[in-house]
Amino acid sequence: MSHGILDSLPAEVLRGVFAISSEAIVVTDSHRRILMFSVGAEAIFGYPSDEVIGQTVERLMPERFRTAHPRHVAQFAAEPRQSMPMRERGQVVGRRKSGEEFLVEASLSKVLTPDGLLFTTIIRDVTSRRQRLDRIVRSEERLNIAIQSADLHVFEVDFVNETIFKAGSEDVFFERPLTYDDVARNIWCGVRPDYRPLAKAAWRRHRRTGETFRFEGPVARRDGREVWAAFTAELIADPDGRPLRLIGAIQDVTARRAATTAMAEAVAAAEAANEAKSTFLATMSHEIRTPLNGVLGMAQAMAREPLSAQQQERLDVIRQSGEALLAILNDVLDLSKIEAGRLDLEEIAFDLGDLVRGAQATFTTLANKKGLSFSLNIDPAIGVFVGDPTRVRQILYNLLSNALKFTDTGEVRVEAAYDGAYLELQVIDSGIGMSKETMAHLFAPFSQADSSMTRRFGGTGLGLAISRQLAARMGGEISAKSEPGFGSTFTVRLPLTRVSDSAAVRGEDSPQPAGASAVVSRPIRILVAEDNPTNQLVLKTLLHQVGLDPVVVDNGQKAVEAWRAEAFDLILMDIQMPELSGPAATRVIRSEESARSRPAVPIIALTANAMAHQVAAYLDGGMNAVVTKPINVADLFRTIDQVLVDESE
Repeated sequence: MSHGILDSLPAEVLRGVFAISSEAIVVTDSHRRILMFSVGAEAIFGYPSDEVIGQTVERLMPERFRTAHPRHVAQFAAEPRQSMPMRERGQVVGRRKSGEEFLVEASLSKVLTPDGLLFTTIIRDVTSRRQRLDRIVRSEERLNIAIQSADLHVFEVDFVNETIFKAGSEDVFFERPLTYDDVARNIWCGVRPDYRPLAKAAWRRHRRTGETFRFEGPVARRDGREVWAAFTAELIADPDGRPLRLIGAIQDVTARRAATTAMAEAVAAAEAANEAKSTFLATMSHEIRTPLNGVLGMAQAMAREPLSAQQQERLDVIRQSGEALLAILNDVLDLSKIEAGRLDLEEIAFDLGDLVRGAQATFTTLANKKGLSFSLNIDPAIGVFVGDPTRVRQILYNLLSNALKFTDTGEVRVEAAYDGAYLELQVIDSGIGMSKETMAHLFAPFSQADSSMTRRFGGTGLGLAISRQLAARMGGEISAKSEPGFGSTFTVRLPLTRVSDSAAVRGEDSPQPAGASAVVSRPIRILVAEDNPTNQLVLKTLLHQVGLDPVVVDNGQKAVEAWRAEAFDLILMDIQMPELSGPAATRVIRSEESARSRPAVPIIALTANAMAHQVAAYLDGGMNAVVTKPINVADLFRTIDQVLVDESE
């Protein structure tokens, strides 16, 4: 067989080519012995040429391929073709001198010489390329799995080449595979007709603003079931605005939408239930406070008159029972407000010493009755703080009430200190103490040690729960230490700011309310609008005791008519009345005052609606002040004094 110019090439020239070639070239004879081994072959196999020349080519293969290789070479030698890619025989694997195996791509050719057949093999190490391809394949597989799992269909439309690439759940959304024409001519083909105008509007917005196209709407699946699909797309255009590519995705979000709808319905139901609870509490508060006003109001009126010791004792029982019921009602309302996030805190200056000494005065009688030592351990100059004194007092009262309730012998002590950042109040008692089991649920609402404890000591178990939540709302905390039989210590830490000028609390430069005496210091015409006969009697009795003779009407319409008929210095206005409510009557009076240029008459709301938002509504509606029922005589006269003083100024 003639090979033209190659036959005349000197062996030195061929060896020179082998010496500089970066390709891995191996020449073998008919017995598979290596005759030539290029520099490139040395590089990938790790053998110098003098170590392999004369050796069989199987030395460059893993052991498992060596037996079959002679047969493959013999088959090729017998074939008429001059060359073949070795991948026809399956995967080709090389073996380096180090023993490392690697993937190769090889081409084998043969030539007949006077000395017999010579075989030339050109070898390339394709390990890195194969690894890259494997990574790409695996990445595509993972992407496809993720797309399929998400019920997602991804597509890319090439408007220049008029092609479309697709991946994912196409069969879920469309009756047949999407073509380029489907997308280019009718991109909305899958959207339910009545939603297409919305989709087109979203598309126009995308084209106008460049924002990502987003649209959700119903799509009919191939199985006939309608699903809710989310469309996302980006149109890529050239500088002249001509579309180049459209990249988009469609996802079945039916389950997500159903979950969102269910969540919204659950939230709405919870809000409705919470609103119903608030309405129920407000109604119950009103219905309980109204008869309580008669009980406590008359008890206070009787207490202002001469009584025998026995009468006074019986009256105290009535008053204490009514106040206990009122305290329970207030606790329930407070807990409801805290849970609903409707509890507002004041930020005003107050004298802590006065607050603590006031608490001592309130509970001293009870301590004396039980024969307990009741003491304070506070710095007389502890000072003035900025915060909500009403809520601080409520916490202290709750702790003192519990301490006195559960202590039969020994002492109850209040200690107060300030470390520059936190006000610390401690209530210490020598009472019955508590077990670890009791301490575990001590601050849970409606919780007491056990049912026998409730029967023995009474109470709802709300005081500590409310106190902890009040402290938390102020940024503080309450903790407790106790052992059965060795008393308890409750510690309150509140991050309150101390101020130096106690005049801010005492109001030394401002006039102080003079009490009930100021009400009778001059003749006053008072109009009372109250529809409940018992409450009418309470108010008339209390006002008669200070020398006032009010005009009493039983609905808001009559209140307006009485105001039109004569001038009054003050109106005490119930809220819920027939014909015309208190707020409605107030609006009429304020409107006519403005129209007729009449002086504004002070109006005090008398209401059993004690929720904070209700009180705020009455003040916003034109009333000057609010006194809640059951009426506290001191609060009533103090409020009357204050609005009259404000009016005179």
